[in-house]
This record gives sequence, C-alpha cells and structure tokens, in this order.
Amino acid sequence: MKYIIRQKKYQYLNFECIMSQHTETHMMTIDARSDQIFSIRLRQARLALGLSQRQVGLNAGLDESVASIRITRYERGIHSPNTGMAARIAAGIGIPLPFFFTADTELAELILNASEMDELNRLLILRAIKQPATSQKRAIKK
Repeated sequence: MKYIIRQKKYQYLNFECIMSQHTETHMMTIDARSDQIFSIRLRQARLALGLSQRQVGLNAGLDESVASIRITRYERGIHSPNTGMAARIAAGIGIPLPFFFTADTELAELILNASEMDELNRLLILRAIKQPATSQKRAIKK
C-alpha cells in the first residue's frame, strides 16, 4: 500500500508501508504487539521521508553522540520512548503523534491526511463521520 504524505513545504512523498523485515502489501492492520507499533511506524515514516536515523534523532533534540543509536533502538523495539520523546520525534519529522500509535493502516492514513487539512475541512469531515454513527445508534436503540 502506498500513501501520500505532505511535508511542511507541501512536497508529496510516496509512503510505502515498510514493516520490520517485510513490506506491508495487503494488510489493513499491522499484526504486531502494541509495544511494536511505534517501532514499525517510526521506521516507516523515516524511510518514507528519506531520513537517516541520525537525522531523526537530531531533529528530536537528541545529542549528536547518541542520536543514531537511540533511534535504532526505538526502531528495533529494544527500547520504547516515553511520551515526551515520542512527541519530540513526531514534531521533528513533521508527522502527527497519533500516527505512531495506531495499528490500523487506514486510520494511520486518515491521521496523516487530516493533519494537512485546514480547520474547516477537518470539521466537515468530522461531521460527516459522526452523522452515520449517530444514525446507527438511534437504530440500535429502537
């Protein structure tokens, strides 16, 4: 599956879903333990953006002497970053934080696309999403 992510400079990148040792081609959900999802999504985003592990670490504010090592360990699942570090990594590469914690591929794509929309379009989509859910709840109550 390929995704399009837009960097802050509005350049589009092909985002090929890359899993630990294989490419996600037909899966709608990452089949991994919850503690592995961050690792998989971090590698996925880094490779899609063409960044080295060192660059990601430096963008997140890590010291140059440990930047590459820490990101390598996060990607391999040896260590998990705390919430603050995960937020710094996400901000440093311009990817929304929730993307790193969803196993659902379609939801990850929605997160990426919604993050680039203006507020009005996000509200319109949110309203459209809520409308069927409200109708279904009413039908269930009857």
